[in-house]
Amino acid sequence: MTHKVFPLFYIIALMVIAVGAVSCSDPRTYDQYKNVSLQGWSRNDTLSFDIPRQWEGNYQLDLCLRAAQTYPYRNISMHVTIRHIMSRESLPGISDIGITLLYK
Repeated sequence: MTHKVFPLFYIIALMVIAVGAVSCSDPRTYDQYKNVSLQGWSRNDTLSFDIPRQWEGNYQLDLCLRAAQTYPYRNISMHVTIRHIMSRESLPGISDIGITLLYK
């Protein structure tokens, strides 16, 4: 009976280690925070984020913006520019990569 317990124990221990190794991975591919100067933000100010090249796939894009109570306006406009290597010659009919902004 004791001979069968040891292989079962090793199998269970190996499964626990495998599940632990897979569950601890960080899903973020890029994470960056940038401050704005204390003098404020003017209309023509720009923040740039150079994201390293990624593998093909679907990615969730989260862009967070934090403003203090002293922000004197009601609306914040944002312009997003994305540069990609796709061209109309290689993929006819493709002119953008389909970014959708959601309000939370």
